[in-house]
Amino acid sequence: MRWQQVTNGKELRTPRNYTELWLRQDNRIRGRAGAAVTLKMLIGNTKHDENTLTLGYDHNWDSGPPKTVFNGTLNTPSTSGTNNDAAKFILYVNFSKPFLWIPKKGEHLLIETVQTSTTSRIVYMDQHSGGGFPATQVYAFSATATRATSSLGNRGFIMGLAYSGAIGSSVPAISANGRPSLGNASYSVNVGQALPNTAGILVLGASNSKWGVIPLPLGLAALGAPKCSLLVSANLMLAVAINATGGASVKFPIPNIKTLVGAKFYNQYIIVDPKANGLGLVFSNGGESKIGSL
Repeated sequence: MRWQQVTNGKELRTPRNYTELWLRQDNRIRGRAGAAVTLKMLIGNTKHDENTLTLGYDHNWDSGPPKTVFNGTLNTPSTSGTNNDAAKFILYVNFSKPFLWIPKKGEHLLIETVQTSTTSRIVYMDQHSGGGFPATQVYAFSATATRATSSLGNRGFIMGLAYSGAIGSSVPAISANGRPSLGNASYSVNVGQALPNTAGILVLGASNSKWGVIPLPLGLAALGAPKCSLLVSANLMLAVAINATGGASVKFPIPNIKTLVGAKFYNQYIIVDPKANGLGLVFSNGGESKIGSL
C-alpha cells in the first residue's frame, strides 16, 4: 500500500525538529490484533494543500525531495474495546533522523508511507473527516503504484508529532527549499532553530574538506565554542537577519547554463548567540548543493 496525507501548514505555525509521529486509537473499531508491518515513511514539504493534493505521488513532492524518517519493521499494538480518550495515542513511529519543519507561506506538511507487508493495522487508527478539516489522503493498495487510485478529501489520521529542543536552545539546522536545478530562480538555503531576532552569516564554500591549507572540519573549542566546527571553506559570506521564529532564508537563483551541471557548493550558517558559549557564536550543520539539469 502507498499512502500520502497532507496537513495544511497553517496548523504547524512553529519551526520544530520533529522526532516521532503518534497515532490515536480509533473510537469505534474494537478488538484488533497487533502485527509486524514493513513500512517506509517519508516526510517533506509540498505546495499542495487539502484542496489541491493530486493522485500523482511524485508530483506532490514539489518543494524538494522528502526525507526518509523510518524504514523497517513497525510493531503495531493489539487493541481491545473502543477509545473515548482524545489523548490516547497508542502507535509511535520513532524517526531514525529528525525532520526539520520550517513554516513557509504556501507550503504544507506531506507524509507518505509505503507498506510492503501483506498485513495492515495502521488503517485501524483514528481518523477524522468533514468539511474544512485541514488534511486530505490519497492511496493505492499497490506499494509500487506511481499514482493513487483513491482520494479522501478533508480526511486524515489524527496525529501527534513529538519534537526536540525549543527554538533558539538547540543547534541551528540548515535546510533547502526546492532543488538546485538549472533555471530554478527560487532555490534557497535556509536555517531554523536559531536564536530569534539576532544576526547571522551564511558561509558558502567550494569545499568541505579544506579551506586553503586548513583541513575541515575545523573544531572551534580553542576559541571558546566547544562542540562547534567550521564545516565549509569560507569563500563567500553573506550577512542575514534571523527572524522572530529563529529562521532565515537566502535565495540562490540557478542560471540556466549547462556547464554548471554537476557543480557543487557547500553552505553553513553562523549565528550570533552571546549566551551560547565564550565565542558568542553557534554553527549549524553543513549543507551541500549539487546543480542538476532541468
